[in-house]
Amino acid sequence: MAAQIETMKRVGRGPFAPPDAILGGIPTTKLDVPISAVFLVLFLIGAATHMTIYNMNSKRGHKFILSDLFFDFCMVRTVTTTMRIVWAFKPANNSVVLAAEIFENAGVSVIFAINLVLTQRILRAIHPKIFWHPAVSLFFTFLVASVPFFIIFNIAVLTASFFVVTAEGAKITKDLLFLGASWNLFLCVFPLITLSTFAVFPSPTPIEKFGIGRFRTKIVMLVYSAATLFIGAIVRLIAAAQSHPINMPGQVDTKPIFYLTGFMLEIFVVVLFAAARFDLRFHIPNGCTGPGQYSAPKDDDKEELFQDVDVKMRISYGSAREFSQTNNNANYNGNNGYYGNINGLPISPRRWQDVAPDRTNATREQVRQAIDDLRLNFELVGHPIDSGDSELLVYAFRVRKRSVSSGSEEMEMGMGPRRPPRSSTWMGQERSPVGAEDEML
Repeated sequence: MAAQIETMKRVGRGPFAPPDAILGGIPTTKLDVPISAVFLVLFLIGAATHMTIYNMNSKRGHKFILSDLFFDFCMVRTVTTTMRIVWAFKPANNSVVLAAEIFENAGVSVIFAINLVLTQRILRAIHPKIFWHPAVSLFFTFLVASVPFFIIFNIAVLTASFFVVTAEGAKITKDLLFLGASWNLFLCVFPLITLSTFAVFPSPTPIEKFGIGRFRTKIVMLVYSAATLFIGAIVRLIAAAQSHPINMPGQVDTKPIFYLTGFMLEIFVVVLFAAARFDLRFHIPNGCTGPGQYSAPKDDDKEELFQDVDVKMRISYGSAREFSQTNNNANYNGNNGYYGNINGLPISPRRWQDVAPDRTNATREQVRQAIDDLRLNFELVGHPIDSGDSELLVYAFRVRKRSVSSGSEEMEMGMGPRRPPRSSTWMGQERSPVGAEDEML
């Protein structure tokens, strides 16, 4: 490298053309422009999708800044692909080359920060005593804060590498770029290390569920994201460690490696997190400061008049049949509105859930009636969604608390006058998908 630097004719103040081969090589109009244009469109769609999700959540008071960070990453990648197209038409413009390299190296670190935050939430839910400890929390804060620091660090060092004129200066900048690539690799692999270390050990306390969906799905999503980005991070580290003349690039510097391990894997992560609605799966109440608060509702997460409720009811076929048969055979008492009794307990058609402790496979009407018994004004939000468990369906309702007279014993016991049940036609009405308008927690 020293010989290359010393024989270069560097006149003026730069930026100068890099002496070493660049990952992805010099783009061409016939090959790189169409490929970059396709990724440009894909990242624009990803940016629009995540920003739409972020805005919809913000209108409901659902603060989830990680969606905005995904938008930022996609916008950086749109600039990256745009600059690569410009570079293909102006290969001799070193300023364009420098700008393209800056955006190419700076973008993916944003997802590393997102993965760190999600890793902390999962580990706090599994091992709260360890990962809610102030020292551990401070360490995670340090890791997340290091992301913007090393983004600025890499930009500064990369810019300096285009202006150095000595072999010693070129070696220093190359070593510093290797340091930055090594730290990015560490940030990328850290979720895999911690999850494989702590998630496999049973928790001394029950796992604190947060967000929607199965807990194992959250882990799978995070592992997939970290493992996918790890491939690109290791390729960039190898490229930073090697030195090949710009006219004789190494095998790792080829265009297929660049696109397959870079843009393609990144767009996979963008699509996965949008399609799986990670904004609902990984959401926690605002202001959590200790164990047990991930699943506790906070005032900041409630709308002014409404609260979002995720209702999970399970009604056994046996209990339902027993109740149905008893209702049919019992003598109705018109004075108190009861239908006989089960095990000595009076049966009310509005309190059937009291005599069905083992509840699985509830019908929509049964769940609607159960919610009505909670004395809440409600409306069904979206369609029932399969929770992934064959025993469970999840129904989402938006509810308004109904005022109850404390002086009436019948009202307190749920036996007083109540609003007539809604027509069964509510099941056939068109509704927006669950999560598009209301968050389920």
